[in-house]
Amino acid sequence: MKKCWKCGREWTESRIPPFKETCEGCFSYLHCCKNCKYYDPNAAQSCTNRSAEYVNDKEDSNFCEEFLFLELGAEQSHPSAERSKEAKTRFMKLFGDKEDDHEKEDAIKEKFKKLLE
Repeated sequence: MKKCWKCGREWTESRIPPFKETCEGCFSYLHCCKNCKYYDPNAAQSCTNRSAEYVNDKEDSNFCEEFLFLELGAEQSHPSAERSKEAKTRFMKLFGDKEDDHEKEDAIKEKFKKLLE
């Protein structure tokens, strides 16, 4: 199953998305590094394919001819989304998460401001 790296919406087409194709759910580019099978933020230039040309913005459309859409299982979410979710969870644990959502944001902002003082 091919899913958008940003919102998780499924790409049902059998073809590789054209260079400027956008997701119907969030309008992010589909033919980008973050949707590619070779994308790995821990690899050199964030790509495991050594023949691919360097791409500066991993979320923007690109003309990489090595692009292969990342295939995920039905229950799997995109690795980028997982890392983002994990980072947010850690952040919330760092500053506490006892208030409701709106109050959490205000408390986090205040604590962050105090750290910068």
